[in-house]
Amino acid sequence: MIPDFSYGEVFMADIVHLTLTGRQRTEEGEETLTEITVESECYTRAGSLYLLYQEPLDQNGSAAKCCIKLKDSVLEITKNGAVRTRMVFQEGKEYLTDYATPYGSMKMGIRTKKMEFLREDERLDIRMEYSLTAQGEPFSHCIMEIMAHPLSKST
Repeated sequence: MIPDFSYGEVFMADIVHLTLTGRQRTEEGEETLTEITVESECYTRAGSLYLLYQEPLDQNGSAAKCCIKLKDSVLEITKNGAVRTRMVFQEGKEYLTDYATPYGSMKMGIRTKKMEFLREDERLDIRMEYSLTAQGEPFSHCIMEIMAHPLSKST
C-alpha cells in the first residue's frame, strides 16, 4: 500500500531519525551489508515527501548530500558528493541513470521488483527489492530498507 502524501502538511516532525539498510549480492554471490543512521530533515511539498540528509564521511573524507523523494509509487534517491547519481525506483519498471565517481562515470540500470510501504502514525518504513545492471550487464541484486520516525521515538 502506498502512503498518501497528497495533503500539504508535514506528516512527521521536521527532524527525523533515518536508517537506511542495504543488502547487495553480486552476480558472483558476494554479499555486502551497509547501514547508516542519521538525522534527516523531513517535509512535504506538492504531494511529495522529502527526506534530506548527509551521508557520513567515507574513507576518503568526503560526504554526500542526499535527498529521498517519495511521490505516489515512485521513490527517487539523489546523491551529490564524490559520487553523484539520481536513482529512480518504481515497481515493475526499469530506469537508467548515470553513476558518477571521481574515477569515472557509468550507465546503471535499476529494475525494481518489489516495493512495500508501511505508514503508522508518524513512522514510515519502505522496503525495496531491485536489480542493478552496469553498462548493460547484470551487476547485483539488492534489498534496501528505509525507516524514518520522529527523534523522540525508539527504533
